[in-house]
Amino acid sequence: DEAEQVWVWEYETDEGAHDLYMDQGEEIRFRVVDEVFIDTSPTGPSTEKEGPSTAGTVPPAGAEDSTQQKEAPYTLI
Repeated sequence: DEAEQVWVWEYETDEGAHDLYMDQGEEIRFRVVDEVFIDTSPTGPSTEKEGPSTAGTVPPAGAEDSTQQKEAPYTLI
């Protein structure tokens, strides 16, 4: 919240959304109920063989973004 110069976590429950304010320098407490780890290690080259017509060409701008969706490697729930 730029007007109040604080971080606000919009916490959603079955009863609706709640704003939890986090003031700078103040201690916060939370409970971790689950953790998720996704292995984002690099993989080897693709097994598809490229023909001479596609070799050395640059994919159109934004083409990689649509095919590869980045995921956070570690998430706390």
